[in-house]
Amino acid sequence: MLRIILRRYGITAVTIGMTLISILLSVGITWSVHAVLRGGPLAEGWAIAILAPLVIAPLMSIQMLQLLSKLDQAEQKLQVLSHTDELTQTHNRRYFMQYIDQELKRTQRSGETFSIAILDMDNFKQINDQCGHLVGDHVLRELTRILKEQIRQADVLARYGGDEFIILFPQTNRPQARILIDRIYETFATTSIRFQDLEIRPLFSMGAASFDSTMDHVDDLLKQADIALYKAKRQGGNQFVYNEN
Repeated sequence: MLRIILRRYGITAVTIGMTLISILLSVGITWSVHAVLRGGPLAEGWAIAILAPLVIAPLMSIQMLQLLSKLDQAEQKLQVLSHTDELTQTHNRRYFMQYIDQELKRTQRSGETFSIAILDMDNFKQINDQCGHLVGDHVLRELTRILKEQIRQADVLARYGGDEFIILFPQTNRPQARILIDRIYETFATTSIRFQDLEIRPLFSMGAASFDSTMDHVDDLLKQADIALYKAKRQGGNQFVYNEN
């Protein structure tokens, strides 16, 4: 709870708040003691009750809050890193599997649908062999950047593994997903990636599928997209296949 408050209001505001609370508690205790003992100079008691926490509370609170804030920032950074692909700085497979599982449960409750597409580069091995892994890494980063520009804000892109990427299109049926994927293909048909004096045109196959009521698990949907992807590969690659099952 304290971490949430600290994120929202910052160290200074929380320190002031904790100091005021300490003063109120100190004043309350002083009044209670005075009432029980029934006597004594109350004015001095009020002064001590206010000044003591006013001096001590900020000194103690700010150090504790600074440490707590650093710990919270470190944990948030670790959480982001655990969900991020190091090379492409997009989501990784772990994050995607968590997200698609939540999307499946939401869709089952709402009765809606969603679609996914798996993208696999056809000429990535050739790029690595002929140009080197440094160029291959650059191509993957540029491919990620272009894909991010083409998908919608609500869509989720992740590096699925190696030269494979996967996209989730929330609340998107087959016809809508076809339009979105066709737009991606149109973009890459006229796009080349430059690295120093090299100009590389990435070629890729893509398989897509949409969730339907016969599917009980995310693996069912992923399998359908995989089948479509391998069909595109068998048909010569550099094309898009939608699994209609």
